[in-house]
Amino acid sequence: MKKFFFGNRGRKNAVAKRSLRMESLEDRMLLAVTAGGDEAAVALIAPAQPTEATVVVADLTQAALQTAIDNAEAGSIIMFGKSGTISLSSAISINKNITINGESKVTIDAGGNSRIFEVGGGVRWFNLNDLELTGGHSDTSGGVFSIESSTSATLVNCSVHGNAAETEGGAFYVFGKLYL
Repeated sequence: MKKFFFGNRGRKNAVAKRSLRMESLEDRMLLAVTAGGDEAAVALIAPAQPTEATVVVADLTQAALQTAIDNAEAGSIIMFGKSGTISLSSAISINKNITINGESKVTIDAGGNSRIFEVGGGVRWFNLNDLELTGGHSDTSGGVFSIESSTSATLVNCSVHGNAAETEGGAFYVFGKLYL
């Protein structure tokens, strides 16, 4: 396995070196950026693999999306039966490993009322594909979501704008891994 180092290799500070590796878990690869100290490392990383179970959300409502997530098996893919906007009055709870695929036809708008997603502590990974995520707001951190160190989130072809937080991480507050 080859190791790649980015940054100032001449420095004696071990933190300045970033060791990266390529892992092939499936056909898709994503570009990831991790920051630490005064530099950033870039690597291609494969996202988590969902199962084949697919749940289709017929109505573009907060209740319909939340019910689909709650009733889906871990690893399922949530898709939508129509185009439009889901307006939120509170955050959508992600309580298991799941993929939400908007197929570039769904907007989730929190309207400044809340975060867009509340991610549970037992969630190891979740994927958001082809969604527009807007209007998320948090009194603390992460207007779209906040994740713990044991969680990884993958966003593919998502439009993220108009989100805010009062303290840190206007869109995302990440202790885990975020792949964009």
